[in-house]
Amino acid sequence: MSLKIERPSPCRVVLTAEVPTPEVAGEREHVLQEVARKARIPGFRPGKAPRSLVERRFAEVIQDELKEHLLRRTWDDVQQQTAGNQRRRHHED
Repeated sequence: MSLKIERPSPCRVVLTAEVPTPEVAGEREHVLQEVARKARIPGFRPGKAPRSLVERRFAEVIQDELKEHLLRRTWDDVQQQTAGNQRRRHHED
């Protein structure tokens, strides 16, 4: 993950994180499996609907969940990286 931290003013921080494509694809697969497991589609038992049908019917839900998962995961990574940087600066002083 690529992380860029900008401080346009003393009380404002702008974070820009870039998540690699393989990580996004893996997370999308995970989200798709979760949605497919819970999906209720007439004519199919829960969790047994064809993947392509689940992807079409729940495209917006999958997209929203994917964004939420990636944001949460990226935010955790950012906090760990910045905490590590703060500890190093503290030890240098």
